[in-house]
Amino acid sequence: MTKKLPEFKNREEEVEFWGSVNSLDYIDDTEEVHVTLDPELHKKMRPVTIRLKNTQIDALKAIAARKEIPYQTMVRSWIAEKLQEELGIKSTRKRLPTNKKI
Repeated sequence: MTKKLPEFKNREEEVEFWGSVNSLDYIDDTEEVHVTLDPELHKKMRPVTIRLKNTQIDALKAIAARKEIPYQTMVRSWIAEKLQEELGIKSTRKRLPTNKKI
């Protein structure tokens, strides 16, 4: 029998918990989730090339490694957050305007 999952007060507490335990210890207290990826997703994003200093790239990779996510994903998330902030979009659930001049 595996351990029972605790109740979390917030997302940060949950992230800290999962970063400090072996998830297999809680496998019986989880439920299977099926995810369907949008087949059009790759068409909704375009590659962009920017030049960064090696030290900046190293720092990005180190931060992302601590968060256990790919650094490109983290940078994309940071850009999205800053765009929402600059455009005055309150909720992270709202989409950025498309096909509009900013």
